[in-house]
Amino acid sequence: FLLPSYGFSFGYKRKGVSFALLTEARRKNLCAARERSHLPPQRELRGLRRERFNCSLFGKAKIQNSEEVRRMAVKKITKRWIFNSFGAILVILIALEIAIAVSVKNYYYSSVKRIVSAQAETISGLLSEYSTGGEGNYESYFRSLVASFDKRNIMELMVLDKNGRAVITSSGFVPETSSMTADCTDALSSLTGSAEFVGGMAGGEKVYSMTVVPNGSTDNFRAFRLVTSLKRVDTQITVAVASTGLICVAIIFFVIASGSYFINSIVIPVGQIGDAARKIAEGDFNSRIEKTTDDEIGDLV
Repeated sequence: FLLPSYGFSFGYKRKGVSFALLTEARRKNLCAARERSHLPPQRELRGLRRERFNCSLFGKAKIQNSEEVRRMAVKKITKRWIFNSFGAILVILIALEIAIAVSVKNYYYSSVKRIVSAQAETISGLLSEYSTGGEGNYESYFRSLVASFDKRNIMELMVLDKNGRAVITSSGFVPETSSMTADCTDALSSLTGSAEFVGGMAGGEKVYSMTVVPNGSTDNFRAFRLVTSLKRVDTQITVAVASTGLICVAIIFFVIASGSYFINSIVIPVGQIGDAARKIAEGDFNSRIEKTTDDEIGDLV
């Protein structure tokens, strides 16, 4: 009972050993033949077939992926350009616009103040000379100055009493006490005898006013006040600032257009070079790119 079984198992093992030796010998011969004919190993052949199969099966997907990669590259380059170049230019233009607006406003307001101050000095000088001479009635002379005031088309001359109320005006209309600004009372209580005001009145109109207490004034004709509207001045400032803003907007559009052209001129050739490199890596050695520029991109092509 044991002998046939032992013989059978021995024979089976012998056959297995013979088959293993034969398989090993064939494999060595095949490897030697491959080395002589410079063929790639079997594993590389299987990988190459699998890669070609994937390329043929998913060719469209790879093209779509390359397009997505190109779009992502455009987004990344555009984002860097926005944060680096365009962001700096935008900040500079905004700062320039603010500086121009402040400068224009200060220039126009200083011009108004200079004109009103010159007129106030002229009137104050005339009143001081008249009071020093001691001839005639001071209040009558004051009334004649108001009646003959030649700058009434751009400003108004008012005469104030000791309480800061308007007595007479160059326009002929005496304003209400509620419409008087802070410079009226400030000038009467100031040691310098003058005060100025820039802002809105009770009616909402923005004005510049200056009140001066001249030498020789009386209780009824204590001070005079010059008032001019800033409506036209603010309109001119708005026009100047708007013109500068339009120029800044035009510069921004020009920077965006030139930047977009510059980004596309770099991303598109680099994307073509990347696509060609992928095709060559996949085994397509017929892939070519035409050199269209003589710059660094052309040298890279």
